[in-house]
Amino acid sequence: MPLRRCPVREDFVRGGSCGSDSAAQLNFMLAFTGPSECGLTTERTECTIVPESIAMSLVVDTSIILAALTSEPERPPILKMTQDQDLLAPASVHWEMGNALSAMIKRGRVTTAQAREVLKNYERIPIRFVEVNLPDAVEVAADQNIYAYDAYLIVCARQQRCRLISLDKGLLKAAIDAGVGVLEVATQ
Repeated sequence: MPLRRCPVREDFVRGGSCGSDSAAQLNFMLAFTGPSECGLTTERTECTIVPESIAMSLVVDTSIILAALTSEPERPPILKMTQDQDLLAPASVHWEMGNALSAMIKRGRVTTAQAREVLKNYERIPIRFVEVNLPDAVEVAADQNIYAYDAYLIVCARQQRCRLISLDKGLLKAAIDAGVGVLEVATQ
């Protein structure tokens, strides 16, 4: 059975507006599109059917999601690297988004309204959340001397036999040490 994938429009990759005045004013741009007739797109893109043999899976962490949804300098390469990927994440990433945004509010980096806009756009990203094996995650955490939240990402990538993308260099090193393939985002 084919997977439904929705490419990000080129003007999004080049930094174009998502068409939402409030998003543009807040300097938050929609990187991935929301639901429509095909289940994954809006009128701003086309829904493309990609055979399973072509679609590739990639585990994403909170740093990648936030950078893609905000005006971080890593945004353009992240959009390009994730464009034709089946995005996966451990279920914990959902809660990490809330934690990261609340920390950004606390530090004065975003307002509550801006955080709500990010969450609204986050909900439109087609991420498949995956349960991970908890004993394996605890073992990876102990072996790599990392927190369980990072181990969940590594175990997710290992279980799904795919690569991990993150802006967290420590996580990427631990993933490599644990035998998981990684994608590094080139920063300018």
